[in-house]
Amino acid sequence: MKTSLIALSAAALFACGLLAAPAHASDPDDPARLALAIKHAGEPVDHVTFFPRKRSRSAFSNSWELLGEREILFWQGREKAWLVDLRPSASCRTLDKQFRIATSGGFADLKANGYLHSPNGGICRIDRIRPVNVEAMRADEAAGGELAKS
Repeated sequence: MKTSLIALSAAALFACGLLAAPAHASDPDDPARLALAIKHAGEPVDHVTFFPRKRSRSAFSNSWELLGEREILFWQGREKAWLVDLRPSASCRTLDKQFRIATSGGFADLKANGYLHSPNGGICRIDRIRPVNVEAMRADEAAGGELAKS
């Protein structure tokens, strides 16, 4: 009973904290940042499982960046990121504020053809999920983004 209560509490905290946390990029209209993420995104995957948020001093522990009108970069720690493309929808216009994903047993899953819940009660359908080569993306950023143009 104690274990299931802990798991339930962790799931509830995770649901509130994972993606309702503030994004660490303040400008969703930064085309260079979006171009870097797209350049370093791999082949689409069916789903991604996020583990419960760990107590960390890092702002990058299970966080996200709104990169464009329909593109979100989800961070799983500092070294793993996923570029999520959403289908066009009027429901997704307030994603810069917050959104929720479903959780199960303390874990949260993003699934291709799944959805996010927007704060206005709408549903934002996920079109695809792609892993991002974070190391290469950071190298391009350090080089001033010049490699992103090539």
